Amino acid sequence: MSNMPALASLPWTTYAVAGLAVFMAWKLQRFARADADLRLLSKHHPSQQSFKGQVIWIIGASQGLGEELAKWFAAHGAHLILSSRRLDQLQRVAGALYRTGSEQQIQCLPFDLLAAQETLEAAVRDAHTIADAWATSVPGITHLVLNAGVGQAGAAEDTPRQVPAQLLELNSVAPIRLTQALLPFWLSKTPPHHTPQQTAQDGDPHSCSAAEGEPPHPTHSDATAASAAPAVPYPIRGSPTAASPAQPGAHTQSGVQPQAEVGASSATEHLAGSSGVKQRRITVVSSMAAKVPSPGQALYAASKAALHGYYHSLASELADRGIGVTICCPGPIAATQEGQMRAVWGAQGLTSKPAQVGSGSRQHSSRVASLIGTATYHGLQECWISKHPILILGYIFQLLPALGHWIMTIIGPKRVAQYRGGGGGYDLGSMLKRSARQ
Repeated sequence: MSNMPALASLPWTTYAVAGLAVFMAWKLQRFARADADLRLLSKHHPSQQSFKGQVIWIIGASQGLGEELAKWFAAHGAHLILSSRRLDQLQRVAGALYRTGSEQQIQCLPFDLLAAQETLEAAVRDAHTIADAWATSVPGITHLVLNAGVGQAGAAEDTPRQVPAQLLELNSVAPIRLTQALLPFWLSKTPPHHTPQQTAQDGDPHSCSAAEGEPPHPTHSDATAASAAPAVPYPIRGSPTAASPAQPGAHTQSGVQPQAEVGASSATEHLAGSSGVKQRRITVVSSMAAKVPSPGQALYAASKAALHGYYHSLASELADRGIGVTICCPGPIAATQEGQMRAVWGAQGLTSKPAQVGSGSRQHSSRVASLIGTATYHGLQECWISKHPILILGYIFQLLPALGHWIMTIIGPKRVAQYRGGGGGYDLGSMLKRSARQ
């Protein structure tokens, strides 16, 4: 008690400084354990019904992160349209969701993201037909999740000359082309509705017939890859109004059914009354390689950076029209199970490599999916999802770019050497050991 008068006599600035020191210590401790940017971590986790009545279209849903995203959105009340070229894997994902007791509608819509524009437009019409048939509280598709992509491992000088065009086409151009096909449905006063050519057979909501001769293709753990092979037919099952074309793009031959004109803001008004979601939204799965230089992945980094340029600009254009964009930047992601393969461009061209299962600096795909879902729900423009040291490098490049570039001049050559030696490029310990030996 004898110290109380002395404490009371201290100036208020002392208490302010002490309080600030405690707050900063708490922040630093939290940052040291962070696996995402602090703004995203400050957001509350959505409730289980936060996406009730919404229709989420996931591109690249056949395994890995795409499969975990499907699980997360279904667990939070969303109806799902699952797309990739791998029809058998889409069936597996949908079946697993139903076996876990999911009561949401789930539909497979396989197609090739690298197909001609008319095929992408046909896929968009089919997706809207499926969504409209479900008669949810919100008309049409409410969310597009772009998760397709392919990785790269190798120095720029070792990369075959055909790789840049092919990698950029899948990782950057194809998602933009699909978005261009979707926007008229979201922006038009009279959204075009597809008139089915053929009524699909009744059956299991997630059953789809695979196209004959469809070749399998590898995927990588950061985003399930679409194949570079030619487009294939994509028959649809399980929806009484879904179409089943004989040829890719055959949907484009059908007419557009006239609809009564509605106000331009009608879709937004529907969404404003739904739970949690205030607008239609595109969620783009990018990469921390777009925020931090990524030696050994120069083309991959360029492809992801292109997404930021387009989708941030698009978000600005559509800010007053009820369409939002969330760009999520994961770091390295661990495979969900042994035996999963990832498609990687390297010195030998496109190869299929086993995805790493262990954690270490890699995050579990279920955790990444949860954070992406949270960012989507809260409408964040951009979020970073990674452990250290990649996360702290992101902040360094944001706040002290000159320091960041200096660090990369040290790390860059050693990371390339790791890739050339068959390593994964994320073993910071071996890089530092190599630096000490030199």
